[in-house]
Order: sequence, then structure tokens, then C-alpha cells
Amino acid sequence: MKLKTKIGFFLILFSFFSYCWMNIPLNHFTNTYENELKPNDDSYEWNNQMMDATPIEAGNYSNLMCYDDDYYKHYIAMDAVFIEVKIYLNHSEGNLGLEIYDYTETLVNSSNTSNDIKTVSCDFLGYKNFYIRVFRSDAPTSYNMSIKFSASKSTPTLTILNPTSQSVWANGTLYIIEWMGSDSITNVDLHLHKANQRVKTLVTSVLNNGSYYWKVSNNLISDSNYRIVIENSGGGDISDYSGYFTIQNNELPIEYLEILSPNRSHVFTNGSTCEIKWQSSANFEYVDIHLRNDDGPFYYSITNGTENDGIYYWDIPSDFRSVSDRYRLTIEENQTGEPYDNGYFFWIVNPQSASKEIVISKPTLNNQWFYNHTYNISWVSSGNISNVRIMLKHWDWEFTIASETENDGCFEWTIPSFIESNTEYEIYVYDVSDASIYDWSDFFFN
Repeated sequence: MKLKTKIGFFLILFSFFSYCWMNIPLNHFTNTYENELKPNDDSYEWNNQMMDATPIEAGNYSNLMCYDDDYYKHYIAMDAVFIEVKIYLNHSEGNLGLEIYDYTETLVNSSNTSNDIKTVSCDFLGYKNFYIRVFRSDAPTSYNMSIKFSASKSTPTLTILNPTSQSVWANGTLYIIEWMGSDSITNVDLHLHKANQRVKTLVTSVLNNGSYYWKVSNNLISDSNYRIVIENSGGGDISDYSGYFTIQNNELPIEYLEILSPNRSHVFTNGSTCEIKWQSSANFEYVDIHLRNDDGPFYYSITNGTENDGIYYWDIPSDFRSVSDRYRLTIEENQTGEPYDNGYFFWIVNPQSASKEIVISKPTLNNQWFYNHTYNISWVSSGNISNVRIMLKHWDWEFTIASETENDGCFEWTIPSFIESNTEYEIYVYDVSDASIYDWSDFFFN
């Protein structure tokens, strides 16, 4: 009987407290200041969080009231735009701060001065949202706001890297034209000029990927006043000229070989295919291609007696035994070994290797990246590496791009606008569990 009495007593208590709990108003557990409309709130509430940001257009907005954070957003329905946001307030009422965020909800610019007019501005990529945050640091304050859009101040560019004023190109020979171009430019046109006159259109609407192979026409006369012109296929005044270079019509062919790829931007794995390209004089039929390592006597014959046609596809064996981090190719004439050429260093990594290794393949030397644009950071690795850390460095300065991300060989990074322009940035990729395992990229531009 005593046990039943105690159980009944506790059931009565439990029922009583359950009733009290269920009948407590919900706002008893919430901050009523944050979640209730105030008498003078403006018509854009609720917009206290970024997820509740109020859609707005360019224009002027008056009689706004900041009791708590005010968020606004706008979808940019064009390629790129320069945005300027201003708020006007009476500082004697209270102080307000102004911030602007990109589509990833990353802070881009801010103003928290004691002036009555706060201004933030920035270039933004098109077809994405941007966000505005207005916040108070003391008393609730009224304000007016203006939003203006104009043409982007971040002008796309094209820059020819090769040929240079030192280049001498021969008729009938294959060469590579190289350039750097903004990501916003999709396709380009390439032309050959002699002095200031266009003599030939080499290609139109070719992909803006930084390189194009061109075989010099046999009917061009020898002279030193040729240059390559690159233009944006989409129109607009975006173009560049190479330095004047020489085209040489050789009566007696000069024997030479020059490896074009792979180069130091290439990283291969066991079982993948390596595309080998070269240019040469056309007066011999066959070449041999060999592989050598960076720091030792390693020698591997890739092919003997392949046609001198400028291209060879090497299927790297799946059981290829890596003896070095870096390799280079040697190509030579099949019979005498002359002429010959040694190529750039490149990497072959075995992902199945037990030893840990990371090799960055992108960015590469002279890549030009722009803020508010998105780029792929790429790498390959071997050994048991689960996650990596990615850093941007410039001498003693560093910035964490990703404190920890999956070791899947690629990371998309949108460059924040506060990263200053410089020509000597490097990307570092570390094994999160062992910081002694890492690699760094070549210098690149921002």
C-alpha cells in the first residue's frame, strides 16, 4: 500500500508540473526584443537574420528604423556590377554600422565610422545574391538608405605571354601562342599582324584557356615586325598585342627539337595518360622519348622510333615505380641523337603508395586570378591523407582558405575582395594530421 501511495503522489506532481510547463507562453523562453514588432518598426521587418533578408532593388529608401539587425538582399541579373550602398542617419540619435556580404555570406566591405553618412561599395559577379546588413551599437536609430548600381570597375583583361620580342619562328613549324585572360571572357580571336596591318586571322572564338598551337604559314616572308593580336570574341575593347617578333623563311632547314608539354603545371598518376607534345624541324622522320628523374640516374624508355609528328600519348603503367617527386622528358632524333631537347620538370604520383605526398597542380606560374571570382585549387596525393588544410601565403602574411576539407584533389575558392593585389602569392596544402606533409604552388598573380 505504501508503494502504491508514493507512485500516486509522484504521478500527481508530474501531471501538475506538465500542465504548468505546457501553459507557459512561448515568448517566455525567447527574446521578445528580437522577435516582436516594435511600434515604429518599418515595413521591411522581419529581416533580423540573413536568411530572412528582405529583397530590394536599386533606389532610395526612407523612414527605416533599426531596433535590431536589418538584412536586405538583391539578385544581380547581369554579368558584373559595381554596387554602392549608403545610409544616412542623425548620429545624435545613435550610431549604426553598415556591412555588405557576397553570395557566400562572406563579409566584403564595412563602414562603422561616427559619420552621419556611411558608405560601402564593391564589384560583384553577376547572377548571384549580395546582402546588406545595418546594425546598431547603442540606441534604436532611424535611417535612410540609397543603393546604386553601375558598370563593374573590375575590367576584364587579356595579356599575351608568347611570342615575345625575342622569339624567332620558322615557316612550316608548330608553335604555341600563350596568354592570360580574365575568367569572364569565354572565347578569344587570334590574328597575325605585320607592322600595323592584319595579314591573317589565325582562329576565331577559340576557348579562353591560355594557349593555342599555330603552324606558321609557309607563304609568310621573312621579317622582324610580326606580332600576335588577341581580342575578346564577345566584343568590347578588350585586346592585347604581343611584342614584335621574327618569322624566318629558312631556305636550308635548321634541325631542332623543342618539348612543349608536359610542363611544371602537369601532375600525373599511375594508370593515367600523359600527352607529350613537341615542335621540330621536319627534315627527320622519327624520334625517341625517354624519362629521367630530377635528382638521380633514373632512366626509362617511353618509346623508340615514333613518328616525328609532334604528339605522342604515353599510357603510364599502373605499376610504374616512382623513384622521385619530379621527372623530365628527353626527346632526340632516332638515329644520331641529335638534335635533342630536355623538357620541363613535371610530377608522377602513385595514389596507392603507402608514403604520404601532396603535389599541387593548380595554380601554376603566372596564373592571374581576380577577387570575387571562383577558381579551382587542384592537387594530387598519395598515402593515407583524409583531410587537408589550404592556406594562401605571401612571405610572412598568411590567410586560411580552408582550415579542414576533404582530400579529394580539388577545392573551389572565391577570392575575397580584401585580398590585396600582388604577384607573389602561393597556395599551400597541408595534411591536417601531419603538417610536415605539404606542398606549395608556384607564384601566381592576384
